[in-house]
Amino acid sequence: MEYIVDRESFKTSEDIQTLFEESEPNSIFFFTPGKYKVSSIELTKPCHIVGIDAESMEEENPEHEIPLFVSSSDFHFSIMCNDIIFENIMFTFTDRSVIEASLMIFGSNIIFRNCTFGFGSIIFEQAEDVLFENCDFSFGQTPQGLVHNNSKVLYKNCAMKGGIECISILSSSVEIEYCQFVGGPGCGIVVKDSESTLFLIQTVMSKYDTAIVFQDVRDAKVEFADTIINSCGVAILVANNSAVDVADLIIHESSRVGIMVMTGSTLKLKESVVKHCFSLSLAVVEGSQLFVDDCMIHQHVAQGCYIMNSNGILNMKNTSVRGGSPGVRITDTGIAVLEDVSFDGCHIGLVVDEDSTVTTKECRIVECKTAVVLREPSPKSCFEFDLFSGSTGIHISGRVPVIKQSMISNFDTGVYLSEDSEVELNDCIIEACRVAVLPSKNSKLVSSKCKYTYSKVAGILARDALFTMDSIGDRFIHNTTGLLLSHGANVSVNDGLFEEEDVGIRVNAVSSSIINATMNKCKIGVAVDAKGEINGAITAIECETGIVVDKGTVRSDIVCDNCSIGVVCEYGTVDVKKCSLSECKCGMRCMKSSGMHFDEININKCDTGIVTDESIITIGVSNFDSKNFSLVGAKSTVEVGRMELRHGMILADDESSISTMGRGCTHKQLDTYTIAIRP
Repeated sequence: MEYIVDRESFKTSEDIQTLFEESEPNSIFFFTPGKYKVSSIELTKPCHIVGIDAESMEEENPEHEIPLFVSSSDFHFSIMCNDIIFENIMFTFTDRSVIEASLMIFGSNIIFRNCTFGFGSIIFEQAEDVLFENCDFSFGQTPQGLVHNNSKVLYKNCAMKGGIECISILSSSVEIEYCQFVGGPGCGIVVKDSESTLFLIQTVMSKYDTAIVFQDVRDAKVEFADTIINSCGVAILVANNSAVDVADLIIHESSRVGIMVMTGSTLKLKESVVKHCFSLSLAVVEGSQLFVDDCMIHQHVAQGCYIMNSNGILNMKNTSVRGGSPGVRITDTGIAVLEDVSFDGCHIGLVVDEDSTVTTKECRIVECKTAVVLREPSPKSCFEFDLFSGSTGIHISGRVPVIKQSMISNFDTGVYLSEDSEVELNDCIIEACRVAVLPSKNSKLVSSKCKYTYSKVAGILARDALFTMDSIGDRFIHNTTGLLLSHGANVSVNDGLFEEEDVGIRVNAVSSSIINATMNKCKIGVAVDAKGEINGAITAIECETGIVVDKGTVRSDIVCDNCSIGVVCEYGTVDVKKCSLSECKCGMRCMKSSGMHFDEININKCDTGIVTDESIITIGVSNFDSKNFSLVGAKSTVEVGRMELRHGMILADDESSISTMGRGCTHKQLDTYTIAIRP
């Protein structure tokens, strides 16, 4: 049965209600444009209520484009029905303030299609299978917009405007598809308990103080599909011990905070994008937890990208972080695990503050001005990085636990130690930096099995007093200078290898020690400058010059093999127990040196053993076997205790004094070589 309803024939709510009650089931009611005062609609039979627009009726200058159901009650308009369809109807109040008015919906299988709502709030009480399709909602500054209590509601292609709390969900299931939310002060959606379900599909929310709030929610079912949140104060807020899983969410374009997890809550975020937030992309506070998996966090402003504090827990993996300063910050005893996380283009990539506990694994940080800042994190922390391109790779402040199996490449400074800081590097590679490690005053470095390579100035540049370093099994390769020590640095190197360096080690600091270091194919193996001092054992192999002593002091055992020149000493002091010079073009060249002492020296198959010039040399036990000359003295004093000369000759000019001290030395002519000793 079909009915045509006009505003002249049905002027009161009672007239309309009587029509509904007297109609047949499945009737269709066509309402012409105009105002219809209705306090309630109560239907016990299925029907279809359709509004006829003015255009289809060809009315000239119509007062209303479609039918208006205007409440005749002071505050409430109720719909109680089952199996009913409303189409092309406007529901509104005109006699009272919109903020005070409400529409209450009871029943099941109710469809609103192409309808408009101008109420302060719409309340669902035990309403089942309610559908809104192509509808417009406008709530202004009303405290609550769509209130769902024990109901199941679906919104499709709807537009929501205003509302301090646009949608609230309590023990209800709400599905929102292809909708547009434009808010103001307040919240877009509030989920209030664990019995609720929220589905958001290809929906856009903008201009809310907070777009979506979860409070007192434990393991509620929440699903997002291509949902976009932008231009909000906070996009997602999880609070009051809630636990929520969110996936396939997009937050972008000028939201101030992307996601905030607080007051003991837990959020699992997966396959989502958070980008271009003004202040923070993610915040975890007050003992809350955030799990981030397979997400993109992109930031374009100079503010922080994330902050986590107050015993918060962050677990992030398979995630990309771009931009921001910092990209991730862990503070106030926070706990974080970062696995397979990439940082790109941040002002600062990762900041770990005092007493925070952080574990990083397979994290890659690229083109950040400062890749990592560590400010005395918890001793339980463990760091592993791959860092590429920037000004500073890792900035160390305070005592920092081990950094292991890390790659640091193409920085001005690979690792910077501020005053009174301490760090351990284990099995790391630092390459192509201007300076690989730059320590400050009173700092300490423990380095084991690390590789320092292609440094433009130095692998380790110790320029301030009281720097301490223990190096165990490190390799320095292709650096301008492998280890540069000055101003009182105290360094111990054990089982170190310096290979193909311009200068392996340069020392001009008091009380610096080199222990068990091997120089291989360096231009200069070790250079000891003014006031520098070396103790320990040095081996130089195939170097242009093994050791250069210039006004410094060497107290190391020395082995030089296949070098152009084994040892060069000028104005310096050499006090060595054992010295072995083999197959060098010149074993040792001493110029104007006043304090050279060798307990035992062996020169084997060198073209020239020792060349002296204005030097004083004391040798305990010697073994000379040179191709041409074993000892050539010019204006020098050489005292040899026990000497065995196998080949070559000892020459001294008129101003030199070379003596054997009379302790069992043998002097004899071998083949065509001549021995000339002048007492």
